[in-house]
Amino acid sequence: MTKRIVNLLYIILLSIFMILIIFFYFSEANIKKVNKSRYIYSEKLKDYVNELPLLKNDTNNSIEYISTKKKKYNLFWDLIDE
Repeated sequence: MTKRIVNLLYIILLSIFMILIIFFYFSEANIKKVNKSRYIYSEKLKDYVNELPLLKNDTNNSIEYISTKKKKYNLFWDLIDE
């Protein structure tokens, strides 16, 4: 009997907790706070992006291709012919 009462109490407390969280999460005051915070962070991000220095591109002709490399031939077919 006491186990049922304890389980029922847990379920009631859990459901009250979930209902309070849902009401807080979807409240107008919380939505306004979240939107204000996002706006402030986006403005800060725009300022930081505008202050970033642009680096000069110095990668032109940095890779040299060497075509004098000798091609290795597979000896597999020679082994089969024997």
